[in-house]
Amino acid sequence: MELVQNGLEKAEERQDNARTASATNRENKACSSWKQKLNGHLKCQLSASQRFSAAQAAYNVLVAKRKDCLEKLDDMEKQYDAAIAAEKREKEIEDERRQQERARHANLPQRPKDAASLWRDRFSVLEIYRLPTKDDQVDVRLQFDTQPALHDNCSKVTHALSPL
Repeated sequence: MELVQNGLEKAEERQDNARTASATNRENKACSSWKQKLNGHLKCQLSASQRFSAAQAAYNVLVAKRKDCLEKLDDMEKQYDAAIAAEKREKEIEDERRQQERARHANLPQRPKDAASLWRDRFSVLEIYRLPTKDDQVDVRLQFDTQPALHDNCSKVTHALSPL
């Protein structure tokens, strides 16, 4: 930079020292070409350094974006792994709940059936195609009311009728 400034100062001194018109003409031409060369050199230096700094800034931006993308990718992988683990835990909990439900149902005593369901069972076993009448339903209800042992023998009755 100092060389460039010194060159500019020398060019200006040459211009000031010119006495004659022809000498001034020659000096002006020489100075203008010298100034143009120096200005071009300065612009080239500035543009090269500016291009380098712009390229370096662009590179830094790309590196930062890549780093952000890698961090996002890591976060997404962690979320995916966490979702898979949560789904597995949820499935294990559901399987355990089903096993407990099956065990509980296996240990529970069966409720006695009501009269209408017993009547349907008997008719379906016997394959009788007539609909039960009100008299039939009343008769079954009376039997259940007067004979509570039918509740206990309900499964035996349907089992006995099943081969028919």
